[in-house]
Amino acid sequence: MKKRLLIADDDDTVRSPLATLLRTQFDVVEARDGAEALRLITRSTEPFHGIVTDGNMPRIDGIGVIKELCRLEIAHDLLVVMYTAGDRDYRRNAVRAGAERVFEKPHDLPMLVEFLQHNLRSTP
Repeated sequence: MKKRLLIADDDDTVRSPLATLLRTQFDVVEARDGAEALRLITRSTEPFHGIVTDGNMPRIDGIGVIKELCRLEIAHDLLVVMYTAGDRDYRRNAVRAGAERVFEKPHDLPMLVEFLQHNLRSTP
């Protein structure tokens, strides 16, 4: 059974190709911003196993998403990963907020995919 993964990124040119790449291994759901991501996670009847969030998004940014997942005590049930072009300080703050790992756009894409494959293995 495929693990369920949410990808939150306001940039269609990043989100859509990433979703397409990961759909071969995961059940991928897409969100266009942090507010939509939180709505999908909190209202879904099927659990998510992980989230890949951008940093800079409208309405609620990636760190805001992570903080809210922690506040709602949902983060401990998810693999929370950030994929961002944010600077070093922003990436550090994402880890402090509760991200398991932070990957830099676009250079770290192969490492992001490998990390997700390793940490969200599908179950038979």
